[in-house]
Amino acid sequence: MAVRRIAAYVRQGDATRDLLEQHERTTFDYERQVADLHLRRMEYQRQDAERKRAFRELIVAKQSQKAAAQSQIEATDSRLAALRTEALLEIQAQRDGTVLALAGKVGDSVKPGQFVAAIGDAGAAPVIVVEAPARAVGLAKVGQRVVLKYDAFPFKTFGIHHGTISYISQAAIRGPITEEKLDGGLDPRPVPLQSAYRIEIVPDRTDVDAYGERVPIRVGSTLSADIVVERRRLIDWMLDPIRALRGR
Repeated sequence: MAVRRIAAYVRQGDATRDLLEQHERTTFDYERQVADLHLRRMEYQRQDAERKRAFRELIVAKQSQKAAAQSQIEATDSRLAALRTEALLEIQAQRDGTVLALAGKVGDSVKPGQFVAAIGDAGAAPVIVVEAPARAVGLAKVGQRVVLKYDAFPFKTFGIHHGTISYISQAAIRGPITEEKLDGGLDPRPVPLQSAYRIEIVPDRTDVDAYGERVPIRVGSTLSADIVVERRRLIDWMLDPIRALRGR
């Protein structure tokens, strides 16, 4: 509006051209500043809308995380309640005695019919139970002597021990093995498929002399047992080939 008035004054000769140009520059700068302010305002509005959208998304994500955490807490509480119920389960032994061996540890799950513990009279005479292959029980008899080698006490250091057979099962306690495996003895030929029989051995001693102390043999210890089928003099072994030749 002011520029038009000054332009009219210039035409009438009442104002100079420099004054008109000065007002035109001032008006142009003002309009440019107003346009910049509008652009800034629009940018601020856009940023504000973006922040509000991000804040809403953050709230939704936090609510989802809270719901997931609450679900995990409820599942944990349910599991703890189940564990408390399982912890209160009592297993009653069929008879009085002392726990001699455990087949698990704290935290293990137990299935119905699973072996959990062995109980017995701790003061009773110890018995060694072995599973002998069928070919080893042919000449075995109750009362025969047995050479015992405990795995916990290597015989090369602590010597060998002895026991006596007190029982041999009449029927096999395990059927033939399903695959052939090599014998650990001097014969390298594969062991034929064979059944296993239960043999009970009464050891002569329940302890071992170890470095000047009598160390008791623990229940559940493993060992190897060699049945003494017969005893012969060295001269008999030397004469066996001659006797065999005479018998031909």
